[in-house]
Amino acid sequence: MSQRQPNDTTEVGKIVSESIAYDNPFFKVTRRIVETSGGIIREPQFLWDRQGRSFSVVIGHTNAGNIILVREPKYGQMKRMLTAATGGVKKDETPLDAAKREFTEETGYGATNWIILREDPMVDFSDKIDGGEHYFFLATGAYLVKMPESEVVLIDPKRARNLLRGRLDDMHLEIAMSWVALTLALDYLLD
Repeated sequence: MSQRQPNDTTEVGKIVSESIAYDNPFFKVTRRIVETSGGIIREPQFLWDRQGRSFSVVIGHTNAGNIILVREPKYGQMKRMLTAATGGVKKDETPLDAAKREFTEETGYGATNWIILREDPMVDFSDKIDGGEHYFFLATGAYLVKMPESEVVLIDPKRARNLLRGRLDDMHLEIAMSWVALTLALDYLLD
């Protein structure tokens, strides 16, 4: 995703003006006014600037056939949530390098095979101006290599399908990018 400038024009319209609405080292918000392709000036849009950060999302799969997820604290929601191993891609890393690092850090597992589940990255929501792309991976032949940072949850693929459908009383998958990753992984594994 590229940073746009005032007067940049796309098929949806032209950027009339931009200013920083909020800025700190961890979170930046840009106020953007757009003129639509039909000539209408829109109300200001407030856009999250991820400052070029992208993320890797990993679903693990053991030789015993279990899916590997983690349950960890999410401080924005102030609760422990079930998720795929996910983390930011550092400046000198590829998305695959980040996937391998995050998977081992969060789950304590390594893997013998790494599968790219989607060639193009996805954004988690469209009100971002730079960054936020998510890359999806499946780590197969997963084996324990160290103590994990998070609580590891092993689930068989049939229960994982029911988890996606919201049919389990004892666990819920509420994070969109984890839901996408698990859907892609099950599609690959069960195809």
